[in-house]
Amino acid sequence: MLASRFIPVVQHLVRTPLALKKTCPEMMKRLQSQGNAETEGTGNKVTNHEAAFGSVLEEFGFIWIPKNKKNDHLKVLPKEGYYYIYQANGPQAAIDFVVMYVKDSIICESYKIDCKHSTSEKLMLNDGWFEADVLYVFTWTSKKEVKFFIGYGTLFTTEEERQFMREIREKKVELNSGKKVVGNLNVYWRCANQYSLKGFTAEVAQTIVSLQSSVSSLAVALV
Repeated sequence: MLASRFIPVVQHLVRTPLALKKTCPEMMKRLQSQGNAETEGTGNKVTNHEAAFGSVLEEFGFIWIPKNKKNDHLKVLPKEGYYYIYQANGPQAAIDFVVMYVKDSIICESYKIDCKHSTSEKLMLNDGWFEADVLYVFTWTSKKEVKFFIGYGTLFTTEEERQFMREIREKKVELNSGKKVVGNLNVYWRCANQYSLKGFTAEVAQTIVSLQSSVSSLAVALV
């Protein structure tokens, strides 16, 4: 059910990736305040990329459910329909959107979505990484052309990359559990990792599509 409503969103973005470059000030304001007109919201500011994605969801019939705290939307779910929430795990945590199909006030299906945007062929990851059960929406610029990609984390990363990231994370935990204060200096180790999109060619995308079709009915696309 959910795939039949969400795949047209993907197909639209494949055809018109510039839709995610559209300026959406009112949507930015709505998402930032989580529906409370008297507050400017807290935490990370809504990006225009996120606001544009929310606008596209609404164009295709998804209805926004505001929430002030994590899981607030679970208290009183609508009877039936297609919905989305923003900042699913809170303003400081990963996962920008969750789209869902609700029936009898129960979430029957859902997709976790994280949006990443770049004006070059590099994405800033910092301390983050790509998770297996999250759909990543990339929009970036290559040779003055806007590109679009959507896919699950484990379908476009390699086992070598994943293993190295596990080692990096273990090392960071080790560093931050040791001596961190020297005189007035308080140290916390963080990363400024990047992820290159130069290899995201049409051929690579077709391979990912083939892999994806064997595990899910959800489309993966690259232009």
